[in-house]
Amino acid sequence: MSLFKLVAFLLFPQIAFAASDSSSSFTFNGFSPFTFKTYSNSSAFSFSTYFVFAIVPDFQPLGGHGMAFVIAPTRGLPGSLPSTYLGLFNESNNGIASNHIVAVELDTLKSSEFNDINDNHVGIDITGLESVLAKPTAYYDEKTGSFQNLTLNSGHSMQVWIEYDGPSQLFNVTLAPLNDGKPSIPLLSLRYDLSPIIDYVCRISAAPLLSSIVLGWSFNINGVAQPLDLSQLPSSLELGQRSNPRLDSWFACDFHRFFTVSFSLCSLLC
Repeated sequence: MSLFKLVAFLLFPQIAFAASDSSSSFTFNGFSPFTFKTYSNSSAFSFSTYFVFAIVPDFQPLGGHGMAFVIAPTRGLPGSLPSTYLGLFNESNNGIASNHIVAVELDTLKSSEFNDINDNHVGIDITGLESVLAKPTAYYDEKTGSFQNLTLNSGHSMQVWIEYDGPSQLFNVTLAPLNDGKPSIPLLSLRYDLSPIIDYVCRISAAPLLSSIVLGWSFNINGVAQPLDLSQLPSSLELGQRSNPRLDSWFACDFHRFFTVSFSLCSLLC
């Protein structure tokens, strides 16, 4: 059987960073190949990812542009810009169908040019930075039966589950505080066929003025992402205190010491 290979941009301990010369803007990514399709024109596989992150602003109350989980067609995104464009697009290619990019943005700045709803939201982006679906950052509280607000750039660690079910074409994004269980109701739920969009990959991108930290990661194709041992993760406040205005230097030197990654890929065709 012929396989259509994808490249996943994920964060690994030996990650290499592409940092801007400016201390106020940078992006970062790592690389590993994964198979998301059987053939180039076949349906996209289901996938599930779970990670713990924290966003610690260098200069309160400035919040930069947050971070994003991305599925994109190439290892590098030619001409992409940091800051407003999150290292994904630029002025000329934002929103065009040939991008084949899907992203879940954790956005901490309101950009009127992309019709952002506020300066603290989660959005699903397809081929561009104007979200197909976006809501203020929140999680479903099982005790109260209602959604409770979360502040992305609070410096506190949070959990995110991003899940796509291929057969039903249902795309869910769920958030929760660090020590809470996964809520039964996602923040975002979108029915969308990603098969024509997904060509290659997964990557995380972070933007300026923030210490955007991924504390733990789990990823799975055609299955549920494995849970993380939260007791083994470092404190986001501890990491934030170690950061300095040259975030790119701090990440390059120290990030690998704290990053943990867990993969369950037994269902992946090879």
